[in-house]
Amino acid sequence: MSTTARSPAVPGRTLLRVGLAGMAVEMLFIGVPASLAPEWFFNWFAFGRGWAGAIGPYNEHYVLDLGFVYLALGAVLLWATFRLGRDLCIAALVGSLVANLPHLLFHLANTQALGTVDNVLQDGLLGSTVVYGLAMLLMVWTRPETTEVPTATVLRRPAEPARPSVRVGGEDR
Repeated sequence: MSTTARSPAVPGRTLLRVGLAGMAVEMLFIGVPASLAPEWFFNWFAFGRGWAGAIGPYNEHYVLDLGFVYLALGAVLLWATFRLGRDLCIAALVGSLVANLPHLLFHLANTQALGTVDNVLQDGLLGSTVVYGLAMLLMVWTRPETTEVPTATVLRRPAEPARPSVRVGGEDR
């Protein structure tokens, strides 16, 4: 019989789990509708404000690609949420930043398609994902104890006491 040791309370571990889960939800919030209903997503996102459609004409291929990439990042972030391995967390957070930072920079440089309120909302949301991702990456990088996975302990039966052997017909039994 084996059991996994309960991980000790480590400051920051819960915060990291919540942060990774939040980033996964954000990725899945975009990835699921973009990959399942690309045209609807293009016209609706975000919350009927038409941010995706404001920049250019609909292209199913591009919206599907976006959806699949966000699904993949969401899956890796969820995996990191539950496993908390240091290398996995770093890879998930770097992947998220590689997707979100250029996305933010593009929208900061292309503000003509939306009004002021929508630009502030869109750039604020994108900026917050970048800042939050950087903060979590910094935490993982500088505090490795937040991602240490406890090792499993194995419980074994105590060794049975040696039984006295009985000699029968010249053989030990």
